[in-house]
Amino acid sequence: MLTNEIQKLNLKDGGSLLSKWLNEARQGEEDILFIIGAGLSMTGYSVAPSGRDVSNIYENYLRGQGEVIPESISGDISKLYEYFCYPNIDGERQFSMEKHNNFIKCITTNKGQHRFIGVPNFQHRSLINEVMESNGKVRVYSLNLDEYFEVAESISDSKQSDIVINVADLLDKSSKENVFREWLILAAHGKNNINTRSVWSESLLTSPLSNEGYFPEFLKGEKELLEKSLNCIKNGPNYSKVVFVGLAASLTYLMTALKDKVKDNFEWAWINPYDSPREWVYKDTEELFNNENGYWLQNSLDDLLWFSQAEFYERWLSVSCNIDQDKIPLLEKYKSDDLKPTFVESIYRARRIYDVGIERFLTAHSNFESIKVLNKNSHIYKYPELDGNYKFYDSNLGFALHKLYIKDIELIQNPNEYAPNLTVAGRQFDANPISAHIFKFDPTVPEDKIANGIAITFDGVIIQPTHRHITVIDVQYYQFIDSLIKAILEAVKERFPNEYKYIDVLKVDDLEKFLNGQDFTKPPVRARRP
Repeated sequence: MLTNEIQKLNLKDGGSLLSKWLNEARQGEEDILFIIGAGLSMTGYSVAPSGRDVSNIYENYLRGQGEVIPESISGDISKLYEYFCYPNIDGERQFSMEKHNNFIKCITTNKGQHRFIGVPNFQHRSLINEVMESNGKVRVYSLNLDEYFEVAESISDSKQSDIVINVADLLDKSSKENVFREWLILAAHGKNNINTRSVWSESLLTSPLSNEGYFPEFLKGEKELLEKSLNCIKNGPNYSKVVFVGLAASLTYLMTALKDKVKDNFEWAWINPYDSPREWVYKDTEELFNNENGYWLQNSLDDLLWFSQAEFYERWLSVSCNIDQDKIPLLEKYKSDDLKPTFVESIYRARRIYDVGIERFLTAHSNFESIKVLNKNSHIYKYPELDGNYKFYDSNLGFALHKLYIKDIELIQNPNEYAPNLTVAGRQFDANPISAHIFKFDPTVPEDKIANGIAITFDGVIIQPTHRHITVIDVQYYQFIDSLIKAILEAVKERFPNEYKYIDVLKVDDLEKFLNGQDFTKPPVRARRP
């Protein structure tokens, strides 16, 4: 008997808890299982439809076909599917692939706000990234959002294939094969594909699959899919954390198996901004999942992941600068919850430019569009790694952004017409605007390639006497830094013979001294009239 309420967490506390769990998984300390359903749309932003939305779509289609919908099943997608996709033929219920295909077409070609097809958003890409960076210590049991994960996989940085496994592809495999142990993201109910079976029927979801003789013969195909999914659970690791996202319909079949796959002293979380944990979570596990070891995170997964990422990069800045977080002015600007996504996206962009800008420079001569790609926030950027001295490999970037902000040169999301594409910080709306660029280089790359690449980034930019451009160079080995800076200055002068004097190039170690020696209320000294 449950005697007290589950602990309710707001965005700050819920985001910190999720951040802590994910960090522990990346460190190899915890195994986390995310169980997510179509209701992720209820905890994200207009991604997949909720069950009721799907029901309405399908019912409208059926009425258009002249079908009469019994009142007892109206509004319940699983009952609608079971009734119409298993028609009674000569006294027997039989699966109709034709009706199944019409169902799939109906719910995946909807032109409305909610649909099962489209572009994955931040939460899908984030979970892909967490799975990969944790080396499988984070796993995702996806009910019917697998299409989004599959698209997210294609745009991820990962070289690993088959991140998303369709349970339908496991039907002819033995549970002893590696895939049942090593799966990462499982499309546990099959995919919403034409001519492919998938699980929708309520009768299967709401009872333990071990109940022999309970399920009607006509549901055998769906039951086989769920049995393969449970084999993946049974052969996978034991979990110390379980996270439910966007679930409403009972998952009795899963919970009765999951209760044998959690570690002692495990914890669980229910992510949903609207509805409290469902009764089946408690009942189907004999209260192994209870209010003492559970949390209700009352925000969207999308918001919680943004907050978690922001918390990580706040710590990243603190470590990079060797300063307490509350003493970093840059973080004060982004302390409100609604600015967390802007902060994270801007850091992503700065890190991409810092870390992979040189790759773009090497191809800039033949494909200038490759530089513009770095401005896009279309993927989640992997976490920076700590070195043996407890410093991140890109700590110099964080340090530089901090020092620039002290001089009111702010982190920016996107450059404008006065700033090169690879500007990461600036003061753009001022009488004397400033653009700052921070790059890390491999010293084995030829100087002329780096120099010409940087010069090209100023193409199409309005370079004026009042506008200062600061290019900060960070390299692993410094014995050739002066020669590199000289090469960059020469390349810039050759490309912009009249404007080169408004572009400063310096190494990261000299940035603080340079900034302290400038009067940014006035144009650059070289641009002033005598």
